[in-house]
Amino acid sequence: MPQARESLSAISTRNAWLGIAGIVAFNLIPLYGVFAWGWTSFELIFLYWFENLVIGAFTAGRMLLRRYENSKQLFSTGFMTVFFTLHFGGFCWAHGTFLFSVFGPEELQSLPMHEAAMTVIRDNGLVLAAVSLTLLQLMDWFREAREKGVGSVAPNELMSRPYRRIIVLHVTIIAAGAALSALNEPLLGLIILVLAKTASDIWHWRRDASAANITSADQTPD
Repeated sequence: MPQARESLSAISTRNAWLGIAGIVAFNLIPLYGVFAWGWTSFELIFLYWFENLVIGAFTAGRMLLRRYENSKQLFSTGFMTVFFTLHFGGFCWAHGTFLFSVFGPEELQSLPMHEAAMTVIRDNGLVLAAVSLTLLQLMDWFREAREKGVGSVAPNELMSRPYRRIIVLHVTIIAAGAALSALNEPLLGLIILVLAKTASDIWHWRRDASAANITSADQTPD
């Protein structure tokens, strides 16, 4: 129905602006961290790596939380979720190992990764940022559930989203971080890194939201 499509479009537009506002608000935290807490490229890259862990956890939850018509569908989705958890988790583990060995302080390199991560969060004022990015992912989940219903996005589509983000964005971030570290952490370079990350987050968020809206519009009866 035309009215249903118009209503869906109005809700999507409003929530799109709310999502962008949330992304900008979250990315103001690392910008503040650079100015007020003296964050270096290590803290920034660590935060963006930790964000991948949160995104991966929420992706697994979104893959599983849906209505199942039969046991075969449940088994298929469960298998995909386990595969994603192991594969994406391994990707993040390798990324984290590289992060701590190349950018991390020497005292962290001998610690298990989870202990090193908790130490960085506790000792560098990253608690607020870690909580904020978790809330941002939760807000996006609620937005999608309110607009289109729980489990509206197919598990295979959800599974592919984090890879598109991590491969392009974080290779760039690591390269930029290495350059900034070599240049003795220039303030302007750190600010540009944060702004570039913010712009990339908005672009990825709008692309995923647009793809989901097209699917929902196709499923809405005329």
